[in-house]
Amino acid sequence: DSEYLTTLVNTSNDEGRLTRLVDLFRDCLGEYELAIKACERLLEICKARPHEENEVPGYAYNQLGVTYQRMEKYDKALECYEKYKESLLSVSGYKDPQIATVCNNLGLLYDQDFGKYDEAFELYEKAQKSFGKKDPLLALLYSNKSSVYQRRGDYDGAVKMCEKAREIIVGQRGR
Repeated sequence: DSEYLTTLVNTSNDEGRLTRLVDLFRDCLGEYELAIKACERLLEICKARPHEENEVPGYAYNQLGVTYQRMEKYDKALECYEKYKESLLSVSGYKDPQIATVCNNLGLLYDQDFGKYDEAFELYEKAQKSFGKKDPLLALLYSNKSSVYQRRGDYDGAVKMCEKAREIIVGQRGR
């Protein structure tokens, strides 16, 4: 029941529950408006806390960005991802491992939704610097970079990125 779920979001003060609700609404139920409400409630809770305790706002901005991107509201997605990136950079700069996530998400937005391949590639490069050399998520990043090469017509570059992704995946399986 939509009314019950809205009440659940509006009355919850539990960050963990709200985060799970965002995933449930967006990924399982396709209820984007409820996911947005849950993210906004999460942001309200975070803004009431002292700054040094605020790790969640960035997450909420990222989840809002993902939701808006799925709704094809790309400018709103961009705004949310940029807020997430700013919050991470203000605390720990490019050393924060989550910067790779936001740079990857921004790269996807520029690549797939805006068709701005140079910007996407630059963001993927920044994300790559935040990953360890054997991080399994690096394979995903190489796959995304392959897409940019392919869209530019550089098929040799695309193949090289796919090979790098494959090496990581095969290496992970060999453990």
